[in-house]
Amino acid sequence: MAGLMLTAMLLLVGELWRLQIPRQSDYESRFISQSIRRVRLPGIRGRVFDSNGVCLADNRPSYSIAIFMEEIARPGAWKNTAARGMELIETISDRIGLPVTVTTDDLMKHIHRRLPLPFIAWEDIDERTMARWAEKTSDLKGVDIYNRSSRIYPRGDKFSHLLGYVGRADAVQDADGERIHYYLPDLTGRSGLEALYNEFLRGEAGGKLMQIDVSGFRHEDMAVRSPKAGGDLQLTIDAEVQKYAVDALSTNRGAVVVLDPNNGDVLALASGPAFDANRIRYGSYYKRLLNDPDNPLFFRTVRGQYPPGSTFKPIVALAALLEKEEMAETTYTCHGVFQIGRRTMRCWIGRPGHGELSLRQALQHSCNVYMYHTGLEIGYEPIRVMASRFGLGEKTGIDAGVGVEKPGMLPAGSKNDTDLCNMTIGQGRIL
Repeated sequence: MAGLMLTAMLLLVGELWRLQIPRQSDYESRFISQSIRRVRLPGIRGRVFDSNGVCLADNRPSYSIAIFMEEIARPGAWKNTAARGMELIETISDRIGLPVTVTTDDLMKHIHRRLPLPFIAWEDIDERTMARWAEKTSDLKGVDIYNRSSRIYPRGDKFSHLLGYVGRADAVQDADGERIHYYLPDLTGRSGLEALYNEFLRGEAGGKLMQIDVSGFRHEDMAVRSPKAGGDLQLTIDAEVQKYAVDALSTNRGAVVVLDPNNGDVLALASGPAFDANRIRYGSYYKRLLNDPDNPLFFRTVRGQYPPGSTFKPIVALAALLEKEEMAETTYTCHGVFQIGRRTMRCWIGRPGHGELSLRQALQHSCNVYMYHTGLEIGYEPIRVMASRFGLGEKTGIDAGVGVEKPGMLPAGSKNDTDLCNMTIGQGRIL
């Protein structure tokens, strides 16, 4: 019996030795792999500058009040920890005067999905709130200030349509072929240049390895790879010219484009009424913009389609000169009205007429009647060809309009003489 007991004891000791000594590294590596979680850190978005180096889009730290659930954990069911979290949030609310905007359900979802990460109770707080927090909540355990990057537009509404705005990107499932357990979202462009140059601006994501226990609580960060900044974008826009354009539009609906005649650079591209891209992330503000009858989100400069009016008359004049050189010396008499069949078309409302005019004088006085005569003399096709040579009816391809630009409309032909006469003064079906 003693021999059997001694043999069994030796076998037991031998198995314990085999498990704890030769296979120790194997079990340790398995433990580490099971307790390590990959956290994706968002890239740093590049900045946007005007032609003179004035910053138009930048990043700033956004401070939030965060609850670290592992530090306030309660024994028993998870709802006990969630209840403690709500008590802590209500205490902070009473002390610093911030309304509670989260619920116990929000805390439970966070516990089940993102427990090792901080729970954001209030985000993007101002300096006054931070001062009150530091003064009145320093004795509370499990709460701290959490810093994230936020997009800011220093010129407010002056570049809202041109630059566009950003939002949170959709989550990704893996990075470098490995699964991501916790995802901190990147900022991604939703409209304007932010969307068009998103790949250039967004930067490269970083990451960290976080060790957690079987309950999901965080112990330490084992390795961190810092995110990298995206590229900076410089525009031909002049911030001061853009400001004058937006201020001139004020709250009116309209569009302003200012070009450098020497090289075609776009110095201003304004649409009105404007909106503040810094506030677009707030749901109530965005909803108000959607319901505004003036439609401030509509980028009129590149999406609006309008009759060109009298600015179209030089194109008609060039078409006439190309078709018939003698039109340079041809004169017509303007009596203030022009009869086409049963329809009477006017020159200027309230004017008796310009009298006898040459083509040069007709352009100088912007005489409608002269253009009616000219259109009927040369026909529609020469006008359409000349307008096409100026690019009317086609997209310009400007960066700010890629994906949304409307090309305008240049009809294939005129229906009748009235239609043709309307066309010569930039009205009717041309846009």
